[in-house]
Amino acid sequence: MSAAEVLSAQTSYGYVVEKDAGFVWPQAASPVHRSIGDRVHFGEHFYTGDAEIASSFGYTPENMNVFYLWAKQETGTLPFYQCAIVRQQVHQHFYTTDPQCELWGSPAREYPLGYIATSARPGTAMLYRLRREDHLYTISAAEVQSAQALFGYVLENPPGYVRLSP
Repeated sequence: MSAAEVLSAQTSYGYVVEKDAGFVWPQAASPVHRSIGDRVHFGEHFYTGDAEIASSFGYTPENMNVFYLWAKQETGTLPFYQCAIVRQQVHQHFYTTDPQCELWGSPAREYPLGYIATSARPGTAMLYRLRREDHLYTISAAEVQSAQALFGYVLENPPGYVRLSP
């Protein structure tokens, strides 16, 4: 964690620094895994960088390493926030570059999943965002067409460009 992230965790969420856990080798990219929720989770698509979490809490991995985000902010990237609200006693999630979590408001913001490029770069692809009861994120134009035709998803503005490999 950067000093700014520690300060944010302390001031925004009341976290307390207990002691350093050691050193982490910096990675250029963070993998993102896509899971699908059970009926309790309304079949929601859930995205995480943690393979263990991808198969926890009623979620089943659907696609591991579906895309990659920058692990740290660089010029031309923005935080890609995970936002969550509770509806009918179930957490629902979506992901955005808006620190206010769009219509859900800033209290819904949990943390940045990673950082997303604002324009195309070599080795990147546009990340499509589709909406139904949940949000679906994909880099596949064929999956966009299939989701629209078969499941009634509506294409929204793309949040940016993601890495295709670490």
